[in-house]
Parts: sequence; C-alpha cells; structure tokens
Amino acid sequence: MRTSIAIKRYGKALYELGLETKNLEGFLSDMTTLMALVKEVPFFLKSISDERIARERRHRLIDEIAKSSSLCIVAISLVKLLVDKSRVSLLPFIVEDVVLRLKRHKKLASASVVVADGESAHRVRDGVEMIIGRALGTKVECETEIDKSILGGFIVSFGDVQFDASIKGKLDRMREKILEFA
Repeated sequence: MRTSIAIKRYGKALYELGLETKNLEGFLSDMTTLMALVKEVPFFLKSISDERIARERRHRLIDEIAKSSSLCIVAISLVKLLVDKSRVSLLPFIVEDVVLRLKRHKKLASASVVVADGESAHRVRDGVEMIIGRALGTKVECETEIDKSILGGFIVSFGDVQFDASIKGKLDRMREKILEFA
C-alpha cells in the first residue's frame, strides 16, 4: 500500500472516530497536542519507532507520555497501533490530515503570518483573519511569527498560497528584474 493512501485511510478513520466522540473541541485539542508532541519532541518518535526496544516497553512509554499530556484514548490507541504495525513514521502526516479534516468540518481555516516586528504582529494577524474569513465565510485561526530578516511588511501563507508583502521580498523581486535586463 502506498504511503499517501495509508495516511488518508488512517486519517479518515481517525476523523470518523473523532466525530463519534461528540466532543469535537476536545478531540481537535488532543490531535493538536499530539501534533505538537511529534514536532517539538523528536525523541518521542525515535523512541517509539526503535524496533530494538520491546513493544511492551514502547507501549508503556506511550502511556506515560499520554498521561502527562492528557491525550484521549483514541490518540493513544492510534500511536500504539502504528507502533504495532511498524508505521510510526506516518504519525505526523496522519495527525496533520486529521486536524485538517476536523478544521474543515468545523469550518475553520488556518493561516500563518510572518512580520518583522512584534508591534505590528497583532494588527496584521487580525487583518488577515478578517480578510480571509470574509472571503471564505469561515473563521480563521492565524499563527504569527516574528522574523527580523524580512526587514518590514509581512508574509501571509494560507494553504498553498503565499503572499509576500515584505521589504526583503520586494528587494528580491527588484533584483531579479534588474538581472533580467543585465
């Protein structure tokens, strides 16, 4: 079975389980916590995917981590199933798929904004959330990141679309135009 097909199948099954829980907010929160755990704690994936460690010991590790992060039984079962099937490498992609499906179901959209300074971050984030929300007729959750290297302005990413209104981006585009004529 190809990897992308497996991700979609696991993602759809987990999404449907999440709908059955009747606590969509809590399930989305658990999936977001699991995604953060996978991304921010590289040791987690390495330790539970290491075949040299006994499966029971990896299951106990999953239980300990789940207790400390208050994950639901569905999330814990998913991780254990992937350990049993030697498919732990799919976990980040499956969780991302489930989160996207849940957000779509709740009519939530995600965007990210990169700004040069913290002072304008809230203003730009609120503007992006309002504009994209109106265009799509949905609520938008926007993550903000500060990156001084863009010199000013902002960069908005929404799905596969990126809008670069940064000074660095404008300078790069000007340089490309000049080089075309040189």
